[in-house]
Amino acid sequence: MGCAVCARRVSGEDNINGTLPTYKRMQDEEPPQKKTAVTFEEKRKQNMERGNMELEKRRQVLQEQQQREAERKAQKEREEHERRERERQEQERKKQLEMERRMEHQRELERQREEEKRKELERREAAKQELERQRKQEMERIRRQELFNQRNREQEEIVKLKSKKKSLQLELEALVGSL
Repeated sequence: MGCAVCARRVSGEDNINGTLPTYKRMQDEEPPQKKTAVTFEEKRKQNMERGNMELEKRRQVLQEQQQREAERKAQKEREEHERRERERQEQERKKQLEMERRMEHQRELERQREEEKRKELERREAAKQELERQRKQEMERIRRQELFNQRNREQEEIVKLKSKKKSLQLELEALVGSL
């Protein structure tokens, strides 16, 4: 009766590592009256279950290690990706800053050119105004000189006329006195 229970227990178990049929054969070969064989078989079964549990535990530990390793690797890859992305963004930012710096430099050069152009126009206008001032000044000088010369001529003419008048008066007096 005890062997029948063992046989039922063994036959109800899953086939583990392909060893179950051998145990069943051993059980079938042994006489049913041996109680020690049942105990031995149960011990073997317990040992096997403990072994399977140990294997399962090791498998789980290994699986957890592999999972941790995979997570560590994934984390490392994420960090590496993030680092590369930060580097790319930093390079992009530097490139943008450099481009903005160049554009600002170009704008500054353009402002300087415009300022120089404006100053040159101002210089030309100032030179033009100075030439105009000098021309007017020269014309005024010439006009004054002409007026001065004209006055001198007129004064000389007056002196001549006065002298002639005096001479004529003297002649007239001489003529009148001789009559």
